[in-house]
Amino acid sequence: MKAKVRNFRLWALGVVAILSVIPSASRALDNLPNINICGDGAEWPPYHYFQRDDGKVTSNIVGYDVDVLRAILEPEGYTLTFFLPPWKRCMFEVSKGEQFQIAMSSSFNNSRDLIFHLSLPYYETTPHYFYSKMQYPNGLRVDKVTDLYNYKGCGLLGYNYAGFGITNELINTSANNFEQVIKMTHRGRCDYFLARFEIFMGFRWIGQNFPMDPDLSHSKVPGNSGDPFHFLISRNHPQSARLVELVNNGITRLKGNGQLSELLNKYFKDL
Repeated sequence: MKAKVRNFRLWALGVVAILSVIPSASRALDNLPNINICGDGAEWPPYHYFQRDDGKVTSNIVGYDVDVLRAILEPEGYTLTFFLPPWKRCMFEVSKGEQFQIAMSSSFNNSRDLIFHLSLPYYETTPHYFYSKMQYPNGLRVDKVTDLYNYKGCGLLGYNYAGFGITNELINTSANNFEQVIKMTHRGRCDYFLARFEIFMGFRWIGQNFPMDPDLSHSKVPGNSGDPFHFLISRNHPQSARLVELVNNGITRLKGNGQLSELLNKYFKDL
């Protein structure tokens, strides 16, 4: 009997010793150099989108956002994996910090600033309003941004238009994509829709030539100098402080040496 008790104690001590050298699951996750990054599943060309081969969609995610994060984080030893789920799911999962840790290409609003760490801005877009020449052959009478309040404005579901100088509550965001909102505008359901000019032009990268629509015209939103975009970094991931530091320092470095402009210009030189 004593021998059995002694053997059990030795076995128990052995288990304790083994467990003491095996890291916990959470501690192991803390040390893993893999970061999962998400963007908008509707695509946001040329900043992030699915690569096309001979017009066919592939699973490879490319774009300026991808180039910037690779240039910043891969030299630090991180392995990056990119995903394009629906945008709302992307932000929700980044807020938790488990499935995704960084979201790409986010404009600023107060809610996001509370939920996430926002990186330094790493590009800007130009806010435009687009209208149908079939509905308004002489254009809209817009001299200042508040003149847009006199018209029915539309946008895309889940998108933030605060950077346009227009409150989101005034915009009908029932359309899921540009194709839908363009049809709504031509049919008179919208007097105009809002879009970032560079994004709208960027859809040519994925074979959607919206800017070539002969019945569509556009103008810059008055009084707007640009809409800056940021990476969203989870506040709930163990490495969040380190990621914020690396990303912000990287943006500053790439901007200072001109590489940020080089990475972006390669997508717009042919547009």
